[in-house]
Parts: sequence; C-alpha cells; structure tokens
Amino acid sequence: MSASPRNGIPTTRNHFAWYVGVLRWGLPLGVFTAIGTFANKYGLSWHSLGSIEFLVYLVSNVGFAVLGGYLFGVMFWKLSGREPENSARDP
Repeated sequence: MSASPRNGIPTTRNHFAWYVGVLRWGLPLGVFTAIGTFANKYGLSWHSLGSIEFLVYLVSNVGFAVLGGYLFGVMFWKLSGREPENSARDP
C-alpha cells in the first residue's frame, strides 16, 4: 500500500495516526492544555511563559498528548473501517 496521501487523506495506518492523531489533535491539545493550566495556576504573562515551570508543563503535556494522539489516530483508523480486523499486517 502506498504511503502517499490520496485526496489529502493518508493511506497507511501509521501515517494516518501520526498525521491525524498527533499533528492535528495531540500537539495542539498538549500546547493549549499546558498554556491553559499554567495560566490558571500562575497567571499569564510573557515573563511566566519563559520560566522553567512552564517548560515542564509544556514538555509533559505535549509528551502525553503525542502518545494519546497516536493511540487516538490508530483507534480512529480502525473505527473508520479502513482496515479489516483479520487482515495481514505489513512487516
């Protein structure tokens, strides 16, 4: 199966999971959650966004969101019916 997008939709499960799950869902969720959580706890200013605490929030939220986004992409791929459950997987 080709990995090139067809009509803008990735054609392999791994590519779909990274493109839809991670790039379109996980990363924005992680970044906005980190900013929102940090702003709610410490206030939002340019000085506070450059602090070590914010970087810890950002890295941890983005890390978990990337993992969750990949799993979301795989689940969404299977729910969309693109891959039969008993099909042989490519090595």
